Amino acid sequence: MEMVILNVFIDGITDPRELIRAFAVKLRKEGGTIKEVAETLNMSPGYVSKWNGIYKKEGVGGLRVKYKGFQSYLDSEQKKELMNWLKEKAYWNLAELREHIKKSYEVVYKSKQSYYDLFKAAGISWKKNQSQNPKKDPEQVAAKQKEIKKSFEKWRTEVLRGDLAIFFLMNVICCGAMYVAMFGGQQTNV
Repeated sequence: MEMVILNVFIDGITDPRELIRAFAVKLRKEGGTIKEVAETLNMSPGYVSKWNGIYKKEGVGGLRVKYKGFQSYLDSEQKKELMNWLKEKAYWNLAELREHIKKSYEVVYKSKQSYYDLFKAAGISWKKNQSQNPKKDPEQVAAKQKEIKKSFEKWRTEVLRGDLAIFFLMNVICCGAMYVAMFGGQQTNV
């Protein structure tokens, strides 16, 4: 009767952890040594002994996974809404995400990692910027700054007349420092 109950339990298992535990017990009940069962299941002998001991004390109920995870702060519908909101945006900001979740769902995560996980779930990569390039060469930086100023002076008249716009002047890796300038006509879309 004990094997029938064990087999019925095995047939209804959906969690692979419970299945391995049940097979560790079943193979021992069928006469396998701890070492043989451990090798067959690619588990340690201690694992086989542990679950056979629990089975003896608690029966098949002892083989069940007890931990069911924690309750998510956002339910599946709220997460879906949040993913759609994130995918609609062109730019993302951690503070904005935090504020949106707080206002919309009255949820505040304790860890920034929870917000990063939400970005990841929405297919958004998140990289923290570095405040200063560790390979920065002051001479190359000065030369690049001079080059950018020279470029700006070349276009100064057009910019002041309104024929040319500076869309952005920001830093990117160059010569051990970070610079870029982008110019375009007033009607140009970036």
